[in-house]
Amino acid sequence: MRLRLFIAFTAIILITLISVGFLIQRSTINEITSFAERGGFSGADKLADALENYYSTYGSWVGLDSYIEKSGSEFPRPQQGGMPWEMSGQGQGNPNNPSKDNFAIADTDGNIIFGQEFLNFENIDTDLLELAIPLVVKGETVAYLIPQGSLFPNQEYYIDELGARIRQATFISFGFVGTIALVFALIFGYFLTKPINLLDQAASKMAEGDYSQRVQISGSHELKSLGDTFNNLAESIQHYRESRTAMTSDIAHELRTPLAVQRANLEAIQDGIYPLDQENLSMILEQNNMLAKLVDDLRTLAQTDEDELTLDLEDTDISAIIKGSVEAAQAQTEKKKIKFSFEKDEDIPLIPIDIYRFQQVLNNLIQNAIRFTPEDGEIKILLEKTTDNVVMKIIDNGPGIPEESLPHVFNRFYRADSSRSREYGGTGLGLTISKRFVQAHGGTLTAAN
Repeated sequence: MRLRLFIAFTAIILITLISVGFLIQRSTINEITSFAERGGFSGADKLADALENYYSTYGSWVGLDSYIEKSGSEFPRPQQGGMPWEMSGQGQGNPNNPSKDNFAIADTDGNIIFGQEFLNFENIDTDLLELAIPLVVKGETVAYLIPQGSLFPNQEYYIDELGARIRQATFISFGFVGTIALVFALIFGYFLTKPINLLDQAASKMAEGDYSQRVQISGSHELKSLGDTFNNLAESIQHYRESRTAMTSDIAHELRTPLAVQRANLEAIQDGIYPLDQENLSMILEQNNMLAKLVDDLRTLAQTDEDELTLDLEDTDISAIIKGSVEAAQAQTEKKKIKFSFEKDEDIPLIPIDIYRFQQVLNNLIQNAIRFTPEDGEIKILLEKTTDNVVMKIIDNGPGIPEESLPHVFNRFYRADSSRSREYGGTGLGLTISKRFVQAHGGTLTAAN
């Protein structure tokens, strides 16, 4: 990956340098050519601008002498110097003829319309006119400027020579810059791919079954965030794998006990140790019912895991359901001499619930309270209305739950006291299923002493 990244950086750098070099060279040559053709080497470009503005304002060259005289030194003039071009057959600029003007203007036919004293002739031929500076007004050439010491008959040669030197300097500069860029590309590529390589190695080991992999990534916020996401994912997978292993072991353990009891009773009946009567068949049936409940609970739990649980919601007065459940449990509570009461706030609103699922949760919590509340104890159900919710509390004066067990009481098959839990029966899934049902309604279920 590091090699591919370096090749990509190299390609980007080369494409960028070549494109920028071509554009700079092309633009520079164009600007130099335009500058030279405009007489920029002698400052005649500013004179050409002033003359074009004059013609654009007045529409002719009449009065140019007076205008220049009034402007004085403010009127732009080309640099002083002899005429560098010879006018074969037409004479030559007269350096001995003192003139206030050091430029001339010719019309499009080559006739000198200003500055005759400067040139000492009245017209120039077409070939030499091409060396003059065109004066353009509104897109149309209106005249030609012939400044002193600014026109080169071999102008293209000098521009080509200058362009060659610019190209050479550009190649040298870009070669130097490109080398530095490639060195930095190597450095940045190393530091950029290092955390990615760490992630790749850790992911490969996770694919082989090692879910303990974690990475420590430093650098940009994005890379740190990617590392944290990977660590959270690895932790979740590891936790899920451990939970799945533990659940499989717990299911096997939970199935083993009733199956062993059934098998022992059936073998005893088969061997004639136990008579085949109602009492012994009832014991076998009880263990079979426990197995059936465990299978049903596991199926329900699987539905909640896969988000396949469907709710039949309808607006319900849950206080009436709670009252009915309290009355149904009276026989059990009276047998243990437990005081069982129900209190509620006024104006409890109707709540959209699945009545069957809600009764499952309620009956499961009530049965847990009855199991662990001692004789002559007390169980109380409170129904309270808050600003945004309705809160149901089931309170008993049983022994409570060890503090270290509280965070785990809703885990599947978790038993704070394994031996005691078996004495009271149950599959170990009741609280887990209850919490899933409550969460499916958009509520919460918590435990506290």
